[in-house]
Amino acid sequence: MLNFKRISIAIYSVIFLLLSVLFMSTLTWAAEPVPWICETSP
Repeated sequence: MLNFKRISIAIYSVIFLLLSVLFMSTLTWAAEPVPWICETSP
């Protein structure tokens, strides 16, 4: 039971880390092109 609990906690932490990295990369990707488009457009 304790081993299964430890494994589930590890899986949840890995999923949380992946989601946070994906969320941050999506935020930076969504925030970056806006000034670039504003600069290039006349």
